[in-house]
Amino acid sequence: MIFAQGRTGSTLLENLICSTGHFQSRGELLGGYRNPFVSYPYPYLSGLANASPKENFIFHLKIYHLTRDRIRRGKKPIDPGLFLKKLADDGWKIIYLKRKNTVRHIFSNFIVGHRGRYDKLDDAREDIKIEVDLKLFEASVEQALEHQRAEMEALAGLEYHEVVYEEDLENADGHQKTLDAILDFLSLEHRKAKAALKRINVKSLEKQILNYSDFCDLLERRGWRRYLHQEQN
Repeated sequence: MIFAQGRTGSTLLENLICSTGHFQSRGELLGGYRNPFVSYPYPYLSGLANASPKENFIFHLKIYHLTRDRIRRGKKPIDPGLFLKKLADDGWKIIYLKRKNTVRHIFSNFIVGHRGRYDKLDDAREDIKIEVDLKLFEASVEQALEHQRAEMEALAGLEYHEVVYEEDLENADGHQKTLDAILDFLSLEHRKAKAALKRINVKSLEKQILNYSDFCDLLERRGWRRYLHQEQN
């Protein structure tokens, strides 16, 4: 199970893992615009996994699949910590994916809105310039940081393998090393892998944000300027 927020590289990570042939891609089984709402997630996942007992099974879980998304549907939220523990007790392995640079993380959502699509499959140059809605950006960063705190709380006491986007996925040259560590964690044989997806956002924020000065003022006011330093380093 890949446990991660959206736009952290979870699709890239699943694509990389599945390219080994150990898994078939299943994506966000409990959420996402392609899938129907699942009222009873645990029996649903167990049923799918048990239907193919000889196959390895992988899917993405976002913490808000269990909380916010259920509340919006008028359903009772599920405690993420208890849910993860139940899966772990049943033998599921947890791969926790996160991004260190939350500003870049949220900006990637704005890029998706600008492009009108999520993934990139070629090396074609894209000249992206965006006027950032600063109020929306501020609220989105706050929400992402809160999700990250909730994720760490849910993972407390559980065994998991951590993948950091900036260290393990951003540079394609490190993909095999990242994958080998994951396969070791899963007790699966090493295999060569290659992701089909390409990185969308390679330019500095300064070159992509039209209201960059106001954007920097926001980061300074909220104590998020360090994320710009992470980008420069």
